[in-house]
Amino acid sequence: MRPETFHSNDLAAFLRKHKIATIDELKAALGTAVASTVFRKLEDLSSRTSYSHRGKYYTLDEIARFDALGLWSFRAVWFSKYGTLVRTCEVLVSESDAGYATEELENVLHVAVKDPLRKLSREGYGAQQKETTPAQMKVPIGSQHGAVPVPLSK
Repeated sequence: MRPETFHSNDLAAFLRKHKIATIDELKAALGTAVASTVFRKLEDLSSRTSYSHRGKYYTLDEIARFDALGLWSFRAVWFSKYGTLVRTCEVLVSESDAGYATEELENVLHVAVKDPLRKLSREGYGAQQKETTPAQMKVPIGSQHGAVPVPLSK
């Protein structure tokens, strides 16, 4: 068996020092030109990608200090304990008492949310929401056009 050339610990040390990094910065830290090597090493660590900046940034779970909404930022780069922007929108809206207007959700998340909300609407807002009747809906989020219905909590 070949000896390991690149080590996950090197990535972890780099991220602990810099808090967040792009794939190019992580490749340089490992001394490789191959992104797949970095992705394999990130799999060994508890890491996450930003939901802002098109997922361009990475951090370690141990570094992120999520607030009550499950959000954390560093240098205007935003991360969510829920992962993707779509999933974060879904969770925040479903856990809210009255839903969010699109602008309100954008103010909370610091990014545009119209596309993720459209995606949730097209997908039926998840399997459990597909079984919800109109009488069980609370105030919809978004504008009048493309609003996403949100079921009441049980």
